Amino acid sequence: MKYKRVHIFGGAGSGKTTLARQYSTRFGIPHHELDDFYYLEAAARKRRQKSERDQLLADSIVEEAWVLDGIFWQPWVQPSIERADKIIVLAIPEKTLRYRIVKRHFQYLSKAKLKDYRYFFPTLLELLRHNRAYQGGPFLETLELLSGVSEKLSICASNDEAAIEMGL
Repeated sequence: MKYKRVHIFGGAGSGKTTLARQYSTRFGIPHHELDDFYYLEAAARKRRQKSERDQLLADSIVEEAWVLDGIFWQPWVQPSIERADKIIVLAIPEKTLRYRIVKRHFQYLSKAKLKDYRYFFPTLLELLRHNRAYQGGPFLETLELLSGVSEKLSICASNDEAAIEMGL
């Protein structure tokens, strides 16, 4: 294993969870999605209490080895940044992100066999707008947050580049 503790940042559709799962499976280490710490119910956007969220993160990073993934760049993730051996930022082109988001949304639709399609397109459009906004502001804030850890930071323009960097 090249790194014991890896934190992967990226927007929706960047491939962060796929990479984290691959790393976890290959090296037999725990994988944690920051969404699971932040939300009680991700689909409903029902948030956890900050103290509970922070405790879940703290409990996960005391483990000897782990891989975390998420879009979150706010200061509450700072402990994992400090403890990580490697930090990957996925800077995937926006056109690729849009394609992946649409593809995934249609896959979810076909798997769920939804009878009520009223929410399908509004939800898809909201996700696309959110991701575009992320690329403009929060992505840059993520880079600013990570500016003090450049020795363990890799900014990758593709998932293949990130996989090589991670030793997959």
